[in-house]
Amino acid sequence: MVLSTCFVFDIVNDLKKNKFTANESNEITSFLEQAFVRLEAWFQWFNTTQSGKEIGSNYWHGRHSTATRELNPKTLSSGLDDNPHASHPSEDERHLDLRCWMLLAADCMDSIGKLFEMEKTSAEEYGSTAKLLSDFATLNQVCLLPPCG
Repeated sequence: MVLSTCFVFDIVNDLKKNKFTANESNEITSFLEQAFVRLEAWFQWFNTTQSGKEIGSNYWHGRHSTATRELNPKTLSSGLDDNPHASHPSEDERHLDLRCWMLLAADCMDSIGKLFEMEKTSAEEYGSTAKLLSDFATLNQVCLLPPCG
């Protein structure tokens, strides 16, 4: 997922710098316009289902503290959540790896929204989310509240 998200970010920047032929630019623009709806749904799903108790925090939901045969219950086989997590999951966890994924995704969505001059509210929402998640003071405040994983 990192590769595809970084790829989108690079593509948007290269489109702005006119690094593609006219035909390539048209094909890329057409793809991004069609993909935006799915990317937006993907982002909103993660942003709503994997949010934490604190503003600007995230944790991998679905991990159960009652598991007895797993050291780190229900981590994803994809490696998306490959950061070590607590062996006794709770709703108080805050996962930096997921926060970083959300920052990258919000930044990409903001870039695509600005590229297509989408409704200000949509682009502003992604920009605001990226700004919040990239704020080091907020990160420290969220992670100073134990536990931070």
